Amino acid sequence: MIFSNKNNFYIFKIKDHKKQKEKILSRILTNNYSFDYTISKTDWNIFQNNWFNIAFSMHDRDRFFKFIYNKYNKKPYLLNSWYNQYEPNSGSHHTLHNHKDSTIVGIYYVELKNNLLRTVLIDPISGKKITPRTHEGDLLIFKSNIFHESPKNFTNTRKTAIAFNFDLNDAV
Repeated sequence: MIFSNKNNFYIFKIKDHKKQKEKILSRILTNNYSFDYTISKTDWNIFQNNWFNIAFSMHDRDRFFKFIYNKYNKKPYLLNSWYNQYEPNSGSHHTLHNHKDSTIVGIYYVELKNNLLRTVLIDPISGKKITPRTHEGDLLIFKSNIFHESPKNFTNTRKTAIAFNFDLNDAV
């Protein structure tokens, strides 16, 4: 099921989330990357991992590609993907930013037990903060020019997200 919103974001339900979650977390456990002191664990600057194919079953990848094609009449082209983990009570966060070198951003919530850790978007017209009602197992999709941030984690739960940048190619 896909929910759309007047604020130009979409929440895409990942059907195979339960099957994929442990595989993703096991793979992250083997990585010891850290890019920035504000994020507990990430491989943002290591582009060798194709988290899109790791994170989603073929069924969910096909659903995603079909959705993007139907929405934009263009094919999505994966530019890069990475994971971010925010450990409990660490204050780890991701400051306000956008992804200007792509067209579409996807954030897949592998672990999201606390609503206080939901990604915050800034409406490009009004400048107001918007917090989409995402849950664990959701993929949040929005235009890459939209500024967004991950709040500081002072909760007793960990947040794990897989992020993606896509460009769109003309349909053939």
